[in-house]
Amino acid sequence: MAGSLFGTQDIKISSKVTSDWSVRSKADYRNKNFEATAINIESDEKNYTMCSVECDYFGFGKLKLRGLFSEIQNPCGYNPGSEVFFTRTYLTIDKSVSDSGRTGIYVEPFPWLCFFSLWDSNDANVNGISLGFSSANIEFSCMFQDSHVSDVKNGSSWYLTRSEQYEGCELMNVISSLNFITDWFSLMLCGGTCFGDYVNAGFYNRDMLSVYCFSWLELNILFSGTTEHYLAPTGKIPLSQYKYGAEIILWPFRDLKLSCMYYNDYQRPDMKDESYNDFTRNLNTSAVFSPGDFRFSLAYVWNDKFANDGTVSDKARIEAGASYSGDLFYIGVKNTYYLEEKDGVRNYTTVTGKMKGDFLRGEVTYRHDVTDELADSFLEKIVFDFRHLEIVLSHEKPAHKKSIFSIEFSLE
Repeated sequence: MAGSLFGTQDIKISSKVTSDWSVRSKADYRNKNFEATAINIESDEKNYTMCSVECDYFGFGKLKLRGLFSEIQNPCGYNPGSEVFFTRTYLTIDKSVSDSGRTGIYVEPFPWLCFFSLWDSNDANVNGISLGFSSANIEFSCMFQDSHVSDVKNGSSWYLTRSEQYEGCELMNVISSLNFITDWFSLMLCGGTCFGDYVNAGFYNRDMLSVYCFSWLELNILFSGTTEHYLAPTGKIPLSQYKYGAEIILWPFRDLKLSCMYYNDYQRPDMKDESYNDFTRNLNTSAVFSPGDFRFSLAYVWNDKFANDGTVSDKARIEAGASYSGDLFYIGVKNTYYLEEKDGVRNYTTVTGKMKGDFLRGEVTYRHDVTDELADSFLEKIVFDFRHLEIVLSHEKPAHKKSIFSIEFSLE
């Protein structure tokens, strides 16, 4: 960062210490050729250290999955209009101070070719290759992944044919996508398969059509589905077998946005009862009005689940909010009203205030549970900014938990 304490290099060092004696530290370095991140987490429950490095041709450490890397891990897991479908396929380092996520290494000798090896939190390994190219209106991506399934406990499982004495099997996944994009519509087609010596072949398909009408309408129509034997890499069973629905977004005028999404979600059949799926109907609607520095929002979310044991559950919530964001401060209030058939009515109110400034900033958030005062939570934070040194003092009281005090230093 030009003008930083370390000259023209972009270097940032931060550390956060809490009252429960957990320490989270992070160091970032970046120049025009590469960037690196090192994190360390220490607490009574865990001790985690990771270093991640990335340049134009390779990267290793904790990685983020984008595009088909995300979709192949969670087929039928995304709703109409999801950003996953519009994101190009690539890997990049994950700079979050967390011990979750995937680790691995990738080599990218050309922009259209990537070799990779990934591990999840259970040390399950996936190796593969990714190809892709794009032109003015066409984007194509293809990926092959090879993994080992070793945690199948039931030899008579309906999705795996092997002897009970056989310890695991090799699983291969292939997935490809073809996107045709113009100024007024996008057609996105995706298909995949899984196979192996001891695995029943399965197939995955996802199709989405997006239509854009001038600057006031967007329509997204989605269908995705898998056959009953399809497995994601490392033998993961997808949660959903079919998902289809549509999303429509309207901008009647500049400051008003209206949206409505409806989709049906058929979950994978239970191994003990292959003939019946859990089935969920989902409806999400919202309206956002943003005149100047003000913002007003209203949303309604509903889902109706038909479980495979014959029970039906109906859940809904209404959210209403208003906020003002000026040059010196921000203030906002939000109310969430839950209506659930079994749990009855719950009502939350959240108030947030922020003070803005060059050298001193502050934030206060209070969440009040109308039906259970013990579930109240709040956060207070004050930030001192001395150009190259930032100090953050905070106090947080989560619902039904003890208070946590913390101090954080950042140097750049």
